[in-house]
Amino acid sequence: MGRVFLKRIKRNFNLNGVKKAFSYPFRFARKAACQKQNKRRAYAAARHYQNVVMRKKKLSKLRFGAYIMYDTSFACEKLINLMKKDASHWDIKLVVIPDVSRGHAHMISVYRRTKTFLIERYGNEYVEDGYDADKDIYADFSNQFDIIYCSNPYDAMAAKVHSVRYISTKDVLPVYIGYGFENARYISLERLKSYELNLVWKCFTETTLSLNDYRKHELIKGRNVILSGYGKMDSLNHYNMNIQKDRKKILLSPHHSVASETLPFSNFLQYFNLILHLPDLFPDIDFIFRPHPLLFYNLLQEKIWTQEQADKYLKDIAQKGIEYSAGGDYFQLFSECDAIVHDCGSYITEWLYTGKPCCFVRNRNLKKKHLTRLGMQALEKYSCIARSADEIIAFIRAVEEGSIEYKRQCENNRDWILKNIMVNYPRASEKILEEIDVAKTKN
Repeated sequence: MGRVFLKRIKRNFNLNGVKKAFSYPFRFARKAACQKQNKRRAYAAARHYQNVVMRKKKLSKLRFGAYIMYDTSFACEKLINLMKKDASHWDIKLVVIPDVSRGHAHMISVYRRTKTFLIERYGNEYVEDGYDADKDIYADFSNQFDIIYCSNPYDAMAAKVHSVRYISTKDVLPVYIGYGFENARYISLERLKSYELNLVWKCFTETTLSLNDYRKHELIKGRNVILSGYGKMDSLNHYNMNIQKDRKKILLSPHHSVASETLPFSNFLQYFNLILHLPDLFPDIDFIFRPHPLLFYNLLQEKIWTQEQADKYLKDIAQKGIEYSAGGDYFQLFSECDAIVHDCGSYITEWLYTGKPCCFVRNRNLKKKHLTRLGMQALEKYSCIARSADEIIAFIRAVEEGSIEYKRQCENNRDWILKNIMVNYPRASEKILEEIDVAKTKN
């Protein structure tokens, strides 16, 4: 009897579970110690920036560098244009930096696309290479600028010389301008608790709700944060949102989080066949397929799809007459399209600028805990929250028929959107410029 009991205990004994239980307090302590160290670094950086500002105040011309990793996360187009108009005061360079976290092939592909995008928009004279592929060398520009805009807030994705931590030790003032609204709770709060945004000189945020999140969760409680409005969307003001055309257009934008438990947005694996079927159901509507830049990368990386499957799907998209949009900014698409069907994080709020009908496809695993207050409030203004193929189809049919209900709803939401989402629009970039111009302000 005793032997049987001992054998049963041995069989059911989970050593890994015991190790995990005993190690948890130590892991918690290590995390707390790490955050305490990062907090000290942030306050040391703030003192360092005070001295840097005093030196930069004496300059008549400021050298501004933009470190850009992805063309889609470039959030200061209007800011750059404002600086170009004041060329006697601003010397501008756009530095393409590589994503070193997702393999060499992906790094080179994204790097080339981003560089091409910037050259086409600004010309060769403004664009610099942050990476030499032939020599496999990462270029350090930190000593060539007075202010650096960091478009990437994740040092794990950047080479050391392009990281926020490295730049924060130099004679330069790093700033962060958000590339997307803070709608996903896990991404937003983890970013606020990590060191990158705590180390920048000034961090610009979009809404009162996001500012409150910084003050609550950032290690330095929002002391480097300024409510500016969403500078990225300023450029949308140049586009006509009421283009008259014979056929309606609908934007289809699936998210990349196909295998994420902490960011359960994507429904692509459930609806990818429906996307191919939509032109048959609605032959009088033009569809544009604009996936998140990381969607197909994640499908391959997680071994959900093979390269052959991805290639075939894009071929099927083309054969169905669906336009495929990859990379670059999307404001032209926002102006051309009459509605959107998506499950992307930042689009939740960005599309509200257009005043057009919107359908958010809700993943069954997406709960309130996964969204920030901003994300939840923005979704309340949506025309449709779809949880099935039938609801997606019903939304598209209503758009096709010119739903009066959707139009009235968009009009009724406008005042709330103007007040709570479109802060300082379309002059958020002017606010940012005023705050970073150390030669003209009392920073």
